[in-house]
Amino acid sequence: MHTTNIITLLNAKTRKTDQASNQLIYMETFGMRLRKKILKKVCNTLWMIHLLKTSLLTTRTPLTTLKSIIKSSNK
Repeated sequence: MHTTNIITLLNAKTRKTDQASNQLIYMETFGMRLRKKILKKVCNTLWMIHLLKTSLLTTRTPLTTLKSIIKSSNK
């Protein structure tokens, strides 16, 4: 009887530990995904600004540059 109670308690603690570690893993994964999405958006924005600046300096036609950026972002 005593051994059965100890095993039951150990199983309950193991389940709680597994749930806590699963939640921690989920939160870490969620954080990494969120950081990746934010970083990707920031990089894309910086790249578009760089292209806009380069295009404006090269062609000196802002309207054509803006039209081409809109076309490229719709793809």
